[in-house]
Amino acid sequence: MMTKEAAQAPKLADFLSGRAEDRLTDLLAFALAAEAGDPPSAEAIERHRRRAAGELADHAARTMHNRIEEIRRDAVAEHLHAIRRPMGFIGTVLANIVALGVVLAIGWWVASDPALVARLGAMVGH
Repeated sequence: MMTKEAAQAPKLADFLSGRAEDRLTDLLAFALAAEAGDPPSAEAIERHRRRAAGELADHAARTMHNRIEEIRRDAVAEHLHAIRRPMGFIGTVLANIVALGVVLAIGWWVASDPALVARLGAMVGH
């Protein structure tokens, strides 16, 4: 003997469209109908099917957005990892001291040779 609730409970077969691409929507529509406790009717089945399609589309968009954001974060982290760190303050000061030393050495070398100074003066027009 069937109870009144069992007679009004939705049956999975009522929600199955038979198309493979709609299987997930059909199953979710059945679950939504069972959760709501609606008596099975063509209108209720279609309402739950539309709600299921909307819920699945929202979930897919949210999942895709989150995955894209995760891929973007991974790409930025990988890019930042590949970039060399710039020289620090002490390294910059030491590089400038070395550059000044090289310039002073060249200047001393040029100044110590009067013939070279005369040739350089002639080249610039003095």
